[in-house]
Amino acid sequence: MRPDQLSNALQDSLSRVRAIVCYGWYLIRLAEKKDSRQLSFEESRKTIEEKIYNQRKRKKLDEFLIGLREKSFVKILIPDPLGR
Repeated sequence: MRPDQLSNALQDSLSRVRAIVCYGWYLIRLAEKKDSRQLSFEESRKTIEEKIYNQRKRKKLDEFLIGLREKSFVKILIPDPLGR
């Protein structure tokens, strides 16, 4: 398939496509096509480190919030201040 050729197939999910809806029909133009490949460890290292960091950060935050909730005392004086 050549670039700028209209297509009605959505086979290549990795390609960037632009869809136009016209009377219930989808016209799809292939903007770019890239071959898929597996990234090396060095290429994906930063992404992996960020994911691990975010997971650990989220776990620590959850533990901190649970601790705050256990130590806190909140007394609700007006159960429904908006009167709903």
